Amino acid sequence: MGIWIWRLGITAVLLTTTVCYGRGRRFVPSSQMRAASFTAGIGILLLALATPLHQLASQYFSLRVAQHLLLIAWIPALLMAANPLPQLLAGLPAEWRGWLEEKRPFVAKIRPFTNRGIAWLLFISTFWLWYDPAIHQATLLYPLLRWVEIPTLLGAALLYWWHITQAYPYWHAPPIPSSEPHLLKLWG
Repeated sequence: MGIWIWRLGITAVLLTTTVCYGRGRRFVPSSQMRAASFTAGIGILLLALATPLHQLASQYFSLRVAQHLLLIAWIPALLMAANPLPQLLAGLPAEWRGWLEEKRPFVAKIRPFTNRGIAWLLFISTFWLWYDPAIHQATLLYPLLRWVEIPTLLGAALLYWWHITQAYPYWHAPPIPSSEPHLLKLWG
């Protein structure tokens, strides 16, 4: 395995995200259950990316699958169940919120591409893409490809789970009959 080095960059990003969430909870309260869900999601993300699991996932297929399951199921489900965006936005420094406010025209342009069907197709396609034997082999030969693989898997899964949990922003009508039976289908 070699020497394992703690990934300080990832830790710093996740710590900053957690601090923003904590600051935002003072202005936009959320339940203890949602806060626990957010904390668990961030903690498992830290486990998946900053511990030896990440390095070992490049060597053992079974650990790569375990890491991917965390990235596509547990982490996004916990984060989206927390509905953290209102707290994260409220917790950002004023300059960062101003920068995001300038990006509203861009957000308006991508909104049509966030419907349920496209989210599902993107989720399935992204997952299949990274399990293609040739692409999987390329990620083993070129470690930097893993840093493309992980954000695309997590991003597609977050978009997919956003619809299931009906988290903010509420751009789309909830699925019918509701998300609860849909969640039961996914978990059992």
